[in-house]
Amino acid sequence: MKWYAQHEILKEIQGLSEDELNKIIKFIRFYKKEILKKEEKKETVQLFWESFGGWKEDKSAEEIIGVIYESRRSSNKIISL
Repeated sequence: MKWYAQHEILKEIQGLSEDELNKIIKFIRFYKKEILKKEEKKETVQLFWESFGGWKEDKSAEEIIGVIYESRRSSNKIISL
């Protein structure tokens, strides 16, 4: 596929002036630097947010918060060392 793409690009630019070729080169460099990198960054951010889990719960938000607070309380149990 890569050879085919290169061949098509060469057909498209054949016969262009040096000035036009320089503009195309600038465009390609801009596209690679600004557009492709931003798409990669966007994918990275999306993967980051997708890495967080979620779940279905029948409890209300207040009930879930209560469970979290209860689990964080220190116990009165005496620990011997």
